[in-house]
Amino acid sequence: MQVITLGKPYPHPNPYPGQNGARAQLTDSFITILCCLNQPSAQEISLWRTGSIRYGLHEVAPGLPFILTDLGQGWLFDVTLNLRRPGTPEAEAVALVWPQQMGQRLVYVLLDATTNIVHGWQSFQAAPAFVQAVRAAAARQLSIFDNEQQIAASLAKGELIPLQQMQASVHFYG
Repeated sequence: MQVITLGKPYPHPNPYPGQNGARAQLTDSFITILCCLNQPSAQEISLWRTGSIRYGLHEVAPGLPFILTDLGQGWLFDVTLNLRRPGTPEAEAVALVWPQQMGQRLVYVLLDATTNIVHGWQSFQAAPAFVQAVRAAAARQLSIFDNEQQIAASLAKGELIPLQQMQASVHFYG
């Protein structure tokens, strides 16, 4: 289990230093959603530390999951899952068995995109229906797609769907 400490660097390096963006990190306990911002504002930090986080799943096609997050005040973003692009051999082993794991811990972390310093985070048990839906979509992905390029190309098409359109069809939890 990774230790997350406010004001300290996140325990894994940012693969895209200096770039704003969000990504999902699979864990034994479920998922960590990382949001990297250059010099996050006090309001953004406050939302990540104490705000209400709503989350939901939009599967643009079988095996192509987008996790939507609504932090309120107009802050809506998504992350995708590509289980065939995990990185290290250890991460690949985790990804291949991840759909069968039992954990439900959903962690949201706000990082400075340049320094990788943790500015805010929340951790909680995700709704069981959400966990089941995400894990089922991930299992479909592994059974449908043979490689990371196929998934990435299909997810890129899904990225063309406006977030507000995805949001309209998502059941949010939280």
